[in-house]
Amino acid sequence: MCLSTLYNKTQDDEHVLLKNVQSLRFDDGHMFFIDLMNREHKFEGKLISADLVGGSVIVDLCQASDE
Repeated sequence: MCLSTLYNKTQDDEHVLLKNVQSLRFDDGHMFFIDLMNREHKFEGKLISADLVGGSVIVDLCQASDE
């Protein structure tokens, strides 16, 4: 199983938003990331890049709100 780490703006330890991301989806201008425990995390912003082999997703957040 390949899991990813979600970063805000740059890929370094200070900008980690979420670890163990198993899936993501986009709906109505929001990004939803599902972690290994099947918890859904909702973010507002834009996707910068996704390296699925390397296990990193970089976003630029407007704001964040867990649901």
